[in-house]
Amino acid sequence: MFRLSKEDGFLLYTAVAGAGLSVAFNAPMAGIAFVLEEVTRKITTRSVLITLIAVATSITVFRALFGNAISFSIPNLIAPELANLILYAVLGLIVGLIGALYNRNILLGLNLFSSVLPNTPAALKAAMVGAAVGLIAYWQPSWVGGGDLQAQQILTNNVGAQALLTLLIVRWLLGSISYSPSLPGGLFAPLLLLGAIIGSLFAQLINFFPDLVFQADTVSFALVGMAAFFTAVVRAPFTGVLLIIEMSGGVILTPGLLVACVCATLITSYMGSPPIYDSLRARMFSR
Repeated sequence: MFRLSKEDGFLLYTAVAGAGLSVAFNAPMAGIAFVLEEVTRKITTRSVLITLIAVATSITVFRALFGNAISFSIPNLIAPELANLILYAVLGLIVGLIGALYNRNILLGLNLFSSVLPNTPAALKAAMVGAAVGLIAYWQPSWVGGGDLQAQQILTNNVGAQALLTLLIVRWLLGSISYSPSLPGGLFAPLLLLGAIIGSLFAQLINFFPDLVFQADTVSFALVGMAAFFTAVVRAPFTGVLLIIEMSGGVILTPGLLVACVCATLITSYMGSPPIYDSLRARMFSR
């Protein structure tokens, strides 16, 4: 339409990707970071400028229409003690291991679905998955959806370990099932929910032993778990940190977020688990 060169078209595509993330989570800095860290993976004056313009324009229009409320309302966020950085590091390592497994789970679902139903029309695949998820929604509505409502509940209510474990298993399976037909769908919100579940479970496990020197605030660890799991799967630690800070207003969690995301990145890299979007891109071009 605009007769753009290949380079200009790519820059426009990446800038729009950042704008989309910005308005989806009301997180403009995370949108910019995602473009530079995950999409282009290089910083040039031109790419930064175009991304800034796209993100600034989109977030201005979004906030003019829908307001500027943060995504997660957290009334009393507790500043973590520096000693808890050890726990955040352990959480990051655990989440990194689980994130690598989740990437394999997504790819396994894609390969299994395409091998079992190789010539099935996309509309029929969508109908099959939609019917399965619809049945689950009819029976237990709180198990399905993007994940933001469930994440908010974890952050504002003391959800028990049994309920969290059940939700973790269900969302783990649904993530693979929903993505397996190779149809358009989002990963970000489900990743954040899984991270919140794991972080909250980890904090409850620590608090189960009252004689330990460390005690864990479940809300703080849920937020850190979100960033760490996002980082483990997408391999974009800077984006993960900024995303959670902007969505929760939890600037006081910055040290814990950084430690957990670095540890998650290290363990997934050591395991040889590629970022999920790299795997999906390679799979698409190999077909």
